[in-house]
Amino acid sequence: MSAGHSDWRGELAFADVAGTVETVDHAAGTEDQGLPLTWCGDERTSDDVLHARDAPTLAQFKVVYAYASDRASRFAAWKDALQADVSLVSRFMGAQSGGRKAPRFDMGTSCGPDYVDVQVVALPGARATYAGNLAALKSAVAAQVPAVLGQPRNTIVLADRMSNDPAGYWTGIGESYVSESRGSTSPHNNGGLFAALWVPDAEAAPGADPDGWWAEGMLHELSHNLGAVGDSAPHSSGFGHCFDGYDVMCYHDDPPRPR
Repeated sequence: MSAGHSDWRGELAFADVAGTVETVDHAAGTEDQGLPLTWCGDERTSDDVLHARDAPTLAQFKVVYAYASDRASRFAAWKDALQADVSLVSRFMGAQSGGRKAPRFDMGTSCGPDYVDVQVVALPGARATYAGNLAALKSAVAAQVPAVLGQPRNTIVLADRMSNDPAGYWTGIGESYVSESRGSTSPHNNGGLFAALWVPDAEAAPGADPDGWWAEGMLHELSHNLGAVGDSAPHSSGFGHCFDGYDVMCYHDDPPRPR
């Protein structure tokens, strides 16, 4: 398994999830027919099993908001952006597949099945413990959001204020198995993978915004969890990405990102 697929905002600048969704909806007359763009529910530190839309045995992504012990929780100012991201990613992927496919998220709150079940995790250590450190973040989150036997679930974390980069410099990372096995034999069907979106310490929380917060980053990292992009795929870069126009998984892997 590799945790080396790290990406920054500038590398995904040509992908526009919200803009694509708006264009497709306008052309099809399907505005306001997707998932809500603002969140509703009770803030929870555990899975909302009671209101779960799907059975836990189905493959799905668990969305987590995490904050460090020396920083205050800003979940109230992030919840709408996370809901909007899930809504936009679902609409975007649905449009690419003719409405046949979209990522399955752990959904369902006290407000209904259309709201993402975000689990809030208070990490035990200070931000310096986790800043840009996937292994440390994964270990701490997994202690509160454990993998469940028979539940093929991946975890994607909004790691609030856990990047040392300046505001506006957004980064993410997603794990992927080193395998190109297809169909039922692919290890990517088994879940257990982790992705993180690193929020700079100086970044202002987005609040309610119909465009969410870096939906391109969320979609890119969860796509790594699903196995993208294999070395034998058409136009593969050989580094987990591709060079095929403005696809959300495509960018020039070399030279490395500027600092």
